[in-house]
Amino acid sequence: MGPGGRGAGRGLTAYAAGVDDVAAGLTDLLLGAVLVGAALWLRALPWVHKYWTLTMWTAGAGAWAGTVHHLVFAGSPRSADLSWVVVGVLVATGISYLLAATAVELLPPRAARWFIRVRIAGLIAYVVVISTTGVGRTLPLVLSESVTMASIVGLWLYALYRRQPRAARMVVAIVGCGLSAVAFAVPEGVSRHLGLDGRSLQHLAQIPGVFLLARAAAVNLTGAPGTPAPATADSADSAGSGGSGGSVGSGGARSAEAGSAGGRRQPGG
Repeated sequence: MGPGGRGAGRGLTAYAAGVDDVAAGLTDLLLGAVLVGAALWLRALPWVHKYWTLTMWTAGAGAWAGTVHHLVFAGSPRSADLSWVVVGVLVATGISYLLAATAVELLPPRAARWFIRVRIAGLIAYVVVISTTGVGRTLPLVLSESVTMASIVGLWLYALYRRQPRAARMVVAIVGCGLSAVAFAVPEGVSRHLGLDGRSLQHLAQIPGVFLLARAAAVNLTGAPGTPAPATADSADSAGSGGSGGSVGSGGARSAEAGSAGGRRQPGG
């Protein structure tokens, strides 16, 4: 192939990359709108803990930061690296709030505070790593958030075993969010036929999981707005027998009381 052919090939590649960034930016914009809408809905429900709402707010901010990353900064490697750091920090913060909401609901207050403080330390470590090992790298984010999500899933699976009322809905929602990663396995020929690359398909695939997560968080387990969640059968048994209350079932009732009275604190407060 002559110089002209190589130049034309590079031009087509750059054009395709630009189209993919536009699609990724627009789908991030849509995803952010869904997340912010979910945050507004949850904020209007007095029995929903603040951490669930903050999960949606920060995830929505991360999606909109992704829009800016794809549509504004993608053409400049240095700017794209820096903007990706912002996206990563917002995504990590959103998952941190998801862990905080899970811990406050399922664990006794002391254990919940321990989880939250460990997560804050991990978030600080993530920021230090991406600042010292090179910006724009995805691996630290993937490793950090994989561990956090494993903790969240583990807590809800144990809650499901203990028959915590919200657990089944939450496990389904988390699985729904996780399945969005399948979009990256779609063959390139199929994604090109759809006019979207793996990133854009994954943004769209997250939306059903967001709806499921918001609906699970919005369920009023008490029947009365603004009151703590009732104890499960497990926690009632442990209370009647003088148990220590360290299980997920009994911790959920007391941590719900903490969430109603003082759960409006930020993580680590």
